[in-house]
Amino acid sequence: MARGSTAFRRSWLWLTSSSSSSATTARWATALLLISAVAYYKGTVDGRYPATDGTKPNDNIDVDTAVESVVLPGDAPIADTHVDVVKSAMVWPNLRMLNPFAHSGVSAANYSECIKVDWESPEAEEELRKPENEGLASSLQRAKDAKHLGCISTIIDTFCQSRFNVLYDYESMRPKSSCGIDQIFKEGSSELRKQYTDTAVPESFSSARKIDHSRPYNLALLLVVYSRSVLQQIKRAINVMTHTNVIIFIHVDRSHGSDYLRRELTAYALQRTDVHMIPNSFDTIWAGSGLMEMYLSATKFMLQFEWDHFINLSEVDFPVMPINSMISELRKKRGYSFLNANFDKTVQERGETINRQGISWTAVQCDRYMYRLHERTLPPSTQFMVGSDWFMLSRPFAEYVSSGNTSYMRAMRKFYHHTILNAESFLHTTAVNGAWCATIEWNNHRYENWHPGSGCQCSKRTVDWCGCSPLTVRWRDVQGVLMQASNRWHVRKVDQRIDMQAVSALEEHALGDQAKRRRPLAATFLQHLYWANLFHYEDVQQAGGQGWAHFSYFAKQFLKSDALKTMQECGLTVMPLNKHPTGGLLHVHALYADRSIKELPGITIRSSLSGIIGYVLRILVAVQPATGGAATPTIIEGVVQESPYRMQRSRPSTSSAPTRLKQAIVGAGWCLKDLVFRVEGPVFEPEDELRVQHTWKKANLKETPNTSYVGCFGNGGEYPRWASEHVSPKSLSECALLAISRKMHFFGLEWSEGFKPGFAECATFNTMPPHSAERPGTECVDGQGAQLGAYYRAAVHRVGYNPRLALLQAQEYALDVIDSAGRTVWSKSHLNVGSSEETTTFDLGAEVPSLEPGEWILRTRIDGTRSVDTPFVIAPRTADDPMWEGVTKYFDFEQVCTHPADGASARPTHVCTKLPACLQTPWSSLRAGLNLTLT
Repeated sequence: MARGSTAFRRSWLWLTSSSSSSATTARWATALLLISAVAYYKGTVDGRYPATDGTKPNDNIDVDTAVESVVLPGDAPIADTHVDVVKSAMVWPNLRMLNPFAHSGVSAANYSECIKVDWESPEAEEELRKPENEGLASSLQRAKDAKHLGCISTIIDTFCQSRFNVLYDYESMRPKSSCGIDQIFKEGSSELRKQYTDTAVPESFSSARKIDHSRPYNLALLLVVYSRSVLQQIKRAINVMTHTNVIIFIHVDRSHGSDYLRRELTAYALQRTDVHMIPNSFDTIWAGSGLMEMYLSATKFMLQFEWDHFINLSEVDFPVMPINSMISELRKKRGYSFLNANFDKTVQERGETINRQGISWTAVQCDRYMYRLHERTLPPSTQFMVGSDWFMLSRPFAEYVSSGNTSYMRAMRKFYHHTILNAESFLHTTAVNGAWCATIEWNNHRYENWHPGSGCQCSKRTVDWCGCSPLTVRWRDVQGVLMQASNRWHVRKVDQRIDMQAVSALEEHALGDQAKRRRPLAATFLQHLYWANLFHYEDVQQAGGQGWAHFSYFAKQFLKSDALKTMQECGLTVMPLNKHPTGGLLHVHALYADRSIKELPGITIRSSLSGIIGYVLRILVAVQPATGGAATPTIIEGVVQESPYRMQRSRPSTSSAPTRLKQAIVGAGWCLKDLVFRVEGPVFEPEDELRVQHTWKKANLKETPNTSYVGCFGNGGEYPRWASEHVSPKSLSECALLAISRKMHFFGLEWSEGFKPGFAECATFNTMPPHSAERPGTECVDGQGAQLGAYYRAAVHRVGYNPRLALLQAQEYALDVIDSAGRTVWSKSHLNVGSSEETTTFDLGAEVPSLEPGEWILRTRIDGTRSVDTPFVIAPRTADDPMWEGVTKYFDFEQVCTHPADGASARPTHVCTKLPACLQTPWSSLRAGLNLTLT
């Protein structure tokens, strides 16, 4: 009692003791604000103030009527906890919090006025310049630039709802229970995480059906795919994961570019009883809300089947653990879900993570773009957690988040529908703000190939945001993956176009003792060759679009080339189908091969600047015997390869002076993570973003570089010291090598006193000292006659560029873009490469003016004395353009085989038997006698 009285007297003195009336007013206002906040919060906890949906706050999360849940043996209940406003403000110091006095929103008049504003009118410009409207202004401009005019009304409506607090139901997002995640964040220990993982589901869940551990265990796999070029890899992964207790579901992205993949996989699923297509397609763009919407919709469809866990996989994921072992491990964990989260140790780190994730922004997805609109307030009672969007969910938890009809889940789904990167936070936040945290193991058992400083970039292609992605696993990474295989069940990412050996090694491990039985008949073949589809005649959207012109050109040139000479020798006449919608062109596949392939039937394997050894074409033609008779529809299968022309010109001549440059290539679709081109050329579309890649030999720094003495210069007073570049002590040759490694052109040696003979203090710099600082040369010579400088005097040397020693040094180079007439249309000088660098890239598309269709040359000038020319082509818009005639020298054409047109009952009797057997491709079975010559 005394303690309370003392506190009251102190508070009263604090309120009344100020000599300033304004200060006294401010203190009374602060006190009333605190009292009101406490009263409001107490009222919401006790149910005195109604929630936005008319229910009492404590009734918002009705766990007793929740969906099927799990009760694990030996678990104890978690006490219900509430995070008050003051505690939340301490936990989230860097985030804007919701006003504790506000209900779900202000009067409807404010929202109504907002949506009636003509935000595109000149009168609205001043309003759009306000900081709180910055997101709306940039989104409206983006929608106009991208011609997404249908999105403008959606953008304005969502913005107005968010700005005037009528979009979200924060009262219903108040959690009834929490798993003590604050202590996990505070301690950051795996023991605490396990402690909360092993605690029980609250007693309120006990009314739901318990899990029957005696019934058979089933695993569901959800593959999320979109790229037409990975069909072969998807089927390879499915083959490894096939099991009597596994059900496979496939979702194909809604984009037109996925039409081919949808057709092929639908036909594939009809041939199997364990593969099912998700009927509804979504736009699953990076950072968009469509990804989580797809997962929730797909889960509802999958719940028609019996399964205990489901795992989400991308098209570039691949299993590492044998499927039998995976099922055995998961059977022990029925009812548990597996998530991966960021466990930040400090309060500041938690706030930074949430801000970096973009949770404080309202966003909306429209026309395959996620528009960032308004910086929203966050509910103070919700603890947000972020992590990986790759997970393994138990059936009860998956059903709860997808179909749970409680006010809490409805509010959470609404909130995350307007959240950037929602798949990386929705499940995690839902779990930690309720009793489900007792069923979470914070390990998603994925191997992701993260390299510090790589894989991160900011992009505006699908959203104005930044993010990171793991690198593709290569052969050099496989050993590290397999060492963790017992705890990392899947690996991402793999790509057979980049490294086939890595995928084969992972497949071998995942198949285990079933390798011989489970591998396809063409196992050896599939390990070393890969087809990536580029065109299919049923893709009507592509006819006349990007890529169509030069594919059509390939087909026409092929039918004119000597590749058909063998058929002519057989007395057969090939007639093109000019009236066919695509000129008879049916398919185009890029054919990749690893270095072990040395020979293929009918194809000359030659090295190329890219991993593609050729483009496989299937062309429908009419074949007629020279003796007469009816023409027969026949499919000709042939290969278009890059000729040695570009390759030879893109490399320095061996007869010229030595250089570190190995080759210079132009490509498009540069992948910043894996440092590869997705479009290798030499033919590019006008819309392609071109980039230059130079490959260099490492400098041999064991040799002494060539240097030249410049003079003696004062290193003080009129010429400042180079303290930031000092390294002591170095010899002349060591200092020169240091300058080379730092890409500096000059270096100086200063004050030999105190060092052993021949050594001095080394400084590297990039410009000549001013004339006024020059001193007599004798001032920089030591007692032995070496030019090593003296006290406040630097003996300055220049790194020489003697061609004989060019391999030892950093190199200067320059770039020119030259048209077919030899005129330079663009030039870039003063580029350099360090002595230890192996590759350099230059964004040509951002620098060079728009290039018209035609032939071009990229000239790389080295040291001002040598140059390397890399020719490339910007494709004409139509296949009939006469400009194509000059492109023939870039390609060679070879015929592989012929076989009946689709639907023909048998091989035509007059097809030339001199041709070799058809190359095994995704559309034909392996033929006997296929001979591969491997190293």
